[in-house]
Amino acid sequence: MDSDGSTMIDFHMGCFGLGITRILQATVEALSTETGIRWPSLIAPHQIYIIPKKDGSRGEDYMTAAESLSDTLTQMHHLRGEVVIDDRMNLTIGRRQVDADRLGYPHTIILGVKALESPAQYEVVKTATRETTFMSLEQLMSFADQIQTI
Repeated sequence: MDSDGSTMIDFHMGCFGLGITRILQATVEALSTETGIRWPSLIAPHQIYIIPKKDGSRGEDYMTAAESLSDTLTQMHHLRGEVVIDDRMNLTIGRRQVDADRLGYPHTIILGVKALESPAQYEVVKTATRETTFMSLEQLMSFADQIQTI
């Protein structure tokens, strides 16, 4: 209605060029490096990228350990659908780590030899800071509980 209430006026809405694709583009331009994307946790497609070591000749089963860890992490409500396992077992851990950096997953968990020891130790890499830490399962669960997805 206009000011005297006698005529209906149509309203139009616009985003003024700040659509979702523009926000993603600006984020990539502002935060990424020459070697990869750096997604903020709040808009990252996935939060955790698990890289299992190739299964060994002595019967080690790293893929099963990765699936078990993924199941444990996704039991946390805020991490459902946020965990990816790199099952390209024909590639080395280093090559898959490079790919994880390029894609910009905020956190990478590497299941190496220590992951099958008792107690298990997981190598956790924070992509944004390149900080690497070895964590027990309890420490990893505490760390994962602090990941913000919303």
